Amino acid sequence: CNSGCPHKCTTYVCPANCYTLDDLGKVHFQFEDCIECGTCMYACDQGAVAWSYPDPEVGRGVNWQRG
Repeated sequence: CNSGCPHKCTTYVCPANCYTLDDLGKVHFQFEDCIECGTCMYACDQGAVAWSYPDPEVGRGVNWQRG
């Protein structure tokens, strides 16, 4: 996003609003609020978003429960 992306789409597609734009036009990411939906990876056509899912055995990441 910060290397010349023309639209900075992650700032408006993220359902958890993890990507914010500062006064200088730089994009910042807040990982604490991430719900790991992957929307940012699909929306970014510049290849700027890359991450891997945490290991569920370690106890990090989103844990879905029924009910």
